[in-house]
Amino acid sequence: MKNTRLVLNLAMLAVVLLLVLAVANEIQKPEEKPASLTLLQPGDAQSIRIERNNQETLHFAKTETTWRIKQPINIAANQTRIESLLKLLTTTSHSSFSSSGKDLAIFGLDSPLASITIENTRIEFGDTEPVNRRRYVKINDTIHLITDIFFHQLKIELPSFVNNKLFDASITKVSFDNTIIDKNAQGGWQTNSNNAISQDDLQVFVDTWQNLQATRIQRAAATFPKRIANVTLDDGSQVDFEITAEDTSLRRLDNNIKYKLLDTQFSKLFKLTNNE
Repeated sequence: MKNTRLVLNLAMLAVVLLLVLAVANEIQKPEEKPASLTLLQPGDAQSIRIERNNQETLHFAKTETTWRIKQPINIAANQTRIESLLKLLTTTSHSSFSSSGKDLAIFGLDSPLASITIENTRIEFGDTEPVNRRRYVKINDTIHLITDIFFHQLKIELPSFVNNKLFDASITKVSFDNTIIDKNAQGGWQTNSNNAISQDDLQVFVDTWQNLQATRIQRAAATFPKRIANVTLDDGSQVDFEITAEDTSLRRLDNNIKYKLLDTQFSKLFKLTNNE
């Protein structure tokens, strides 16, 4: 009887030890990291190309520190939008399978709704699946399912990709209505205005232009400008604007990008001092 009880106790102890070891093994087992859509990191990207059905193709290129739109116009890009798009590279692939032998039309990938090429990696966008509303995307011969937060970003119009900040280089000269403000030989500011304007007032004036940010950006029709402002930058370029007081906006004459400004911003653009 005692031997039987001892055997039972030892057996129970062995079972408990096995359970403890199993639990400990599960605790120590590292969690599997969700699979990323690509092996690229956002910092690897130097070029982006977006193609959409019935919309113009967009091409972006990275300079030393910032992104620029290169096609269809050459202008500074909205950095926040680009950074958001690049998160696609490391988004989770919830599931994936080979496209070989599959009817791509089932996934909306026979004629992709849009595609984005980052470096040499082309990602094609198809339909969403009906259960979790995840988006089918195709890279080479593999179809993935991803959370549907990127497709709408590819479909937005060009103005939304333009930087809200009007200038990405330092201003060296501003002219409008026969008034000129530019650098003097000493590196300070000067003006051809008949009024005596202090260096402090001129600096405030130039800073107002330098720090302009649009509240809204749109593409405008090319029309003959009635009133013009010219801004020269330290990279040697000159940007010419049509001035429209009615809607407090500035339209670039080279690409017809129109920047809507706050009334308070606009009212300071043509006053060299607060007393004017």
